[in-house]
Amino acid sequence: MKKKFIVIIGLFIIIITIAFFSVAKTIIPDTSLNNLKKLSGKKINSKEFLNKPLIINFWGTYCAPCKESLPYFEELSTKYGDKINIILVSDEDRTVIENFKKINNYNLNFLIDDKKSSFPAKLIIKPMTFFYNKKRKLVSLKIGAISRDELIEIMNKL
Repeated sequence: MKKKFIVIIGLFIIIITIAFFSVAKTIIPDTSLNNLKKLSGKKINSKEFLNKPLIINFWGTYCAPCKESLPYFEELSTKYGDKINIILVSDEDRTVIENFKKINNYNLNFLIDDKKSSFPAKLIIKPMTFFYNKKRKLVSLKIGAISRDELIEIMNKL
């Protein structure tokens, strides 16, 4: 009876471990940026985002906490754009994002998840921000709105 219990517990642990790593792979984006498109509709050249730390923010025009954080990303991009890559990924229609960008006068690097990408934009809670160092190692993850101070603090760790 004791052996049976140990075997069942062992199998349970194995199943939980497999499930955890499957979910983690789904949630943590592939930094190759495959299949993401610029607002122009062209696929991006991921080489332009190499050799610098990378911040990937998943957002939506309908998301109040997302919109609250965007001015901080704009400020960071203007001030440190030569030292860091910042991209904002949405799964919304290109024209919705273009209009939002124009109305708010943003110069941020907005990309579109074409729903075929390796990014699970539909599955991600928005806003969600991933912070990678220049070697593409995940350094930090922020779920929800991010303040200017938090953004700068995490960026300085990259």
